Amino acid sequence: MEKEKSMLTFKDIWYLIKKYIILELAIVVAALALGVAYTFIRQDEYMASVSVMVQAKYSDTGSSSDMNYVPYTNYYIQNVCDFLSTDIVVSTASERCGEQVAARSISTASEDNRWIIGVSYTDVTPELAREKLMAVIESAEEIAQLKDEDTGEFVYFMGSVTLPVLGAARVVPIDPTAKIMVIAFILGVILAFVAAFVLYLVNDRITGVDRVESITGMKNIQKITYIKDKKKDTDGFVHMNVQKLTDTLLFLRDGERDKACMMQSGIDGEGKTTVCANLAVSLARMGKKTVVLECDFRKPNLHRMFRLELHGGMTDYFKGEAELNDIIKHSSYEGLDVITCGERFDNPAIIFMSGKFGALMKAVREKYDFVILDCPPAGLVSDYMAIAPHTDFTVLVVGRDKISSLALRNTVSDLKACGVDLAGTVFNFASAKKRELYYYSEKENSAGNEDCPA
Repeated sequence: MEKEKSMLTFKDIWYLIKKYIILELAIVVAALALGVAYTFIRQDEYMASVSVMVQAKYSDTGSSSDMNYVPYTNYYIQNVCDFLSTDIVVSTASERCGEQVAARSISTASEDNRWIIGVSYTDVTPELAREKLMAVIESAEEIAQLKDEDTGEFVYFMGSVTLPVLGAARVVPIDPTAKIMVIAFILGVILAFVAAFVLYLVNDRITGVDRVESITGMKNIQKITYIKDKKKDTDGFVHMNVQKLTDTLLFLRDGERDKACMMQSGIDGEGKTTVCANLAVSLARMGKKTVVLECDFRKPNLHRMFRLELHGGMTDYFKGEAELNDIIKHSSYEGLDVITCGERFDNPAIIFMSGKFGALMKAVREKYDFVILDCPPAGLVSDYMAIAPHTDFTVLVVGRDKISSLALRNTVSDLKACGVDLAGTVFNFASAKKRELYYYSEKENSAGNEDCPA
C-alpha cells in the first residue's frame, strides 16, 4: 500500500491549478450558472425600513431633561437593537399582524445620531414587509413597558423605554444578484480546488519528467520511451536503450567507490527490474565486469529474465550451504554474472542485516567493476534500510502513469532519511515522440515495454 503522508507545497498547489485547469474552470462556470438560475427562480423580496428614536428614562414620569437621560439612552442602544429580535417580541408581532414574523428577517443598525437606530424587515411583498416591520416596533415598545405586578419595576429594562417612529416606512425592492454571483464564484473556486485536491490524493499519477524532477529535486538521468509492439528477444526481458544511464554510472565511477548501485522504485510495476537487467547488460557490453544481485525475495523476477534457476542463491549462502563461487551464475552475456535470491525467505531483512551479506558485498566489490542490486520497492517494504549501507548510490525508476505524486515524494523522503545517496531518476514507459523514434534505430532497441514491468 502506498504511503501518502507528505503535505502539499506551493509547487504542488500550482501544479494542481495547471493540471486540472479545465475541470476547475468547468466547476466555477457551473457554480456561476447555478447562481444565475437561482436569481431567476427565487421569489422577489422587499425591504421595509424606518428610523426609530430610542428614549430611555429611569421612570415613566421623568422627562428628557433629566440629567441621566442621555447616558442612560446611550447605554441601552445596543440592548434595544437585540431586544427587537427576541422570541417574545417576534411572537407578539406575529399575533399582532396575523402573519408569521421571522427573527432572521429583522435587521437593525445604529445611525450617526446614536439615539436613532434603523430598523428593517424583509418579506416577499411590500405590504407584508411594511406591516410586519411596524408590528415588530409596536410590539417591542409595548413589551418594554411591562412591569412586575409585585415590585412595580420594569421587567426587561431598568426604566422606561419608548420607540417613537420618525417618519413613514420606506419600502424598496431587493436585488441580490451581485451578492449571489459573488457567493457562487467563491463557492465554485472552493469546490474546484477541493475536486482537484481529491483527484491529487486519489489518482494523481506521474506523467512527465518535469513532475518527477519537481518532486525529487534532482535531474532525471534518462527517459526511456515506450513502443507498443516491441517484442522480447531470446532473453526474458525487453531490451531498452539505457546508454545515457550507463554513461552516467561510468562518469560517477571513482575507483573503488561508486561501484555498488541500488536500483529502486516506489511501487511495484514501474519496470525497475527490466531497467536493472538492461543496465547490467549495457555495462557488460562496455567491458565492465558486472554482477546483479536479486534482492527482491518476495517477488523475484530477475532470474527469469536471464533464463536462470532461482535455487542456489543468497539464501543458501546465508545458511552456510554454499560458498560465494557456488551461487554466482553466468549469464549469456560475457562479463555479466547473476546472484539469485535462492529459496524464498519469510523475512529477508535478516539476511541483509547479517554479517554474511556484508561479507558477500565486500567479496563481489573486489571481484567486479559494478555491483547492481535489484531491490524491492521502497514504498512497499523497508528492506532498503538494511541494504543501503552496503551500496554507494541509488537510481530511482519512476514509471509513467504508475506511481502517484505523493507516493513518489514519500519514497524519496524515506530513501534520503536513511542516508541513501540518490544519484538520479529514470523515467520509464515514456511516450515516444517521432524524433526520438528516428534517432534510435531498431538495432539500438530504443524503447521500453510493459510486458515485464517488474
